[in-house]
Amino acid sequence: MATTLWAVGPRLTPQRMHELATHVVTGELLAIYERTEKKGDWEYRHYSAEIRVGNAAKGESIRKGDLIYARYWRRKWIGKGPVPSSGMGQRGRQAEGDSIRAYLKRKDQDESPLFRVAAEDGLQQLE
Repeated sequence: MATTLWAVGPRLTPQRMHELATHVVTGELLAIYERTEKKGDWEYRHYSAEIRVGNAAKGESIRKGDLIYARYWRRKWIGKGPVPSSGMGQRGRQAEGDSIRAYLKRKDQDESPLFRVAAEDGLQQLE
């Protein structure tokens, strides 16, 4: 039986992700937009998540009720041979309607509602 293994980085603690992020919010994941592309031996999935903010725990210019967008990615090895040791992108499977905590970095220094997820565990489902 063939088995595929790959190395991923260690999970960051919530404290470390909070330090890395410019913004930390909780809210509802309203929609997920996806684009897939192949580059070499990898298949990349690029996502944009539409989030209705419930609470802003860190960062300026975001308030309860705001609509923001967070970009993240995942990739899958489609090449032959063993998977090279590297990051695979956002962990977990988020779905529309999920209550989430998001550790984000502002894409630009302006007041744009566009962010990127700050770490591989930066979108977390809340119970």
